[in-house]
This record gives sequence, structure tokens and C-alpha cells, in this order.
Amino acid sequence: MTGQNTQRANVADLFFRSAKLFPDKHCIIGKAGEVITFGELAAAVHETAGYYRSKGIGPGDRVLIFIPMGIPLYRCILALFHIGAVAVFTDGWVNKKRLEASCHLVGCKAFIAPRKIRMLALLSQELRKIPIWLSENYIVPSKKAEGHFTKPGDSALITFTTGSTGVPKAANRTHGGLEAQFSALVDKIRQDETDIDMPLLPIVLLLNLGTGVTSVIADFNSRRPADIQPEIIWNQIKQYRVNRLTASPFVVEQLAEANIAGKTSLRIFTGGAPVFPAQAKKMLKGLPGSSID
Repeated sequence: MTGQNTQRANVADLFFRSAKLFPDKHCIIGKAGEVITFGELAAAVHETAGYYRSKGIGPGDRVLIFIPMGIPLYRCILALFHIGAVAVFTDGWVNKKRLEASCHLVGCKAFIAPRKIRMLALLSQELRKIPIWLSENYIVPSKKAEGHFTKPGDSALITFTTGSTGVPKAANRTHGGLEAQFSALVDKIRQDETDIDMPLLPIVLLLNLGTGVTSVIADFNSRRPADIQPEIIWNQIKQYRVNRLTASPFVVEQLAEANIAGKTSLRIFTGGAPVFPAQAKKMLKGLPGSSID
């Protein structure tokens, strides 16, 4: 690792610390039941980081990621963090015009997406300007990449507003800002190492990676919230003994309406949108025995 590594402010380091403490513990359980441990994910992150460096991605480079929520997504994000690159995200439902406006605004050096998405991206003049295109998969490099020395003010993530009032606006989220956000969430959620969490809010899974908590990815397409099938999610909750859920009010409401578990004992955290009194009553009635914050 280069620079003063004892002072490196990098979100990936929180994950690597967890991987050392809990190498054999389940880290992420995917939609189809695929499992990766903290130790296995750490090894894959190092290999992926080395692959990205071999392809010319380095500190400060902005990389557009278009991968659905799953193990590959977090492996790619952590690898980019580790080498000091910046992960750029747009909403999955964004239209072509806004996607191109976002890309033009930040000037990405690389684009990481599944093959189907990359084929569709060929239709975009703005995306074709990005010099490096890679799949979510990787080839194990001859050597691992050293971690880049990052400061608290260095960019980690760039996300965008919807652009509904004009050109999308970029939100720069630094390593220091993310660590501060994680600290605030840890205080609020009161995480326990024995928790098994189902985070439908992607940022919370990053928190789990840094605190050694197992995450179960819900079988749910966030791009099509109206198509949610609560029974499938309830079956995952029972199968993997999930005891904590982090989701939008809409999802919690849908689960409450379709509760097939009867009395529940989940710790539920909801946010990202207002909770109206009628919704709150429905949640409390449909999820007896659960705490909802």
C-alpha cells in the first residue's frame, strides 16, 4: 500500500477489517441462494482491483457501473474504492437522454456492465466515448493491486439527481462522508454481529460489509417496484432466518399487507420517503411483534 497507510481513509478498509475478523462467515447471500464469505469476497476484491489496474483504471478515475444489486456489484465497488477510483451510479430506470447528460457531466474513463447492457449502450453516442468497457466478470491478474492512499475528502461515489427539473446534478460522496454516514447509521441501527439483514437500500449493504453483518439480497427488482412479490421475500426471510430488514416505506407496506409469517420478530428500518399515518397503521397491524423505526 502506498503513502501513509496508517492514515488512509478508505471505505474498503472497513470491509477488509471485517474480512480479517470473520473470514468464514457468510457475507452476502444472493437472490438465487449463491453465497460468498467475507474471506472469499476479500480475495475476489483484491483480484478485481488488480484486474482494473491492469486495464488502466487508476486513482481518481471515474467508472460508470451498471450492475444489478448482487455479489458482483459490491465486489466491483470495493475494488474501485481500494485503488482510489470513483464509482459512478445512475438510477436503473433513467432514460437515455438523462443517462447521456449524466455521463457528459462527469466524464467517465471506464464503463462496467453485463454484456446485454453493453450491447444496448452501443446505441448511445455519449457512452461510446468512454474509452474502457469491461464486464462485471474479471480475469485473475498476475499480481494484486496495492491500495491507493485516499484522504477523507477524496471522491468515492458519484450519484445523480433525477434531472426532473433540468440537467441531472452530480452528488459527490467522499470517503470521509461515507464513513461519517456509516457511523451515524451504526448508532441508529444498533448493529449486532449475529444479525442477518435484508437490505433493500443498497447503501445499507455497504454498511453491513464494514461491520461484519450477513446480508441477504431480496429477490426484488428495484427498477420495477410495482412488480414486487412479497411472498417470495417472506420465503427468503424464513429460509435464511433474517432478523433485520431495511427498506423503503412502500416495500414495508407491501410486506405488511402480504404477511404470511403471522407474528414477526423483525427489526425494521425504513426511510427514503415519508411514512404517512395510514401507512404506519397498516405496517403495525400487518407486522405484529416487529419493531419499526
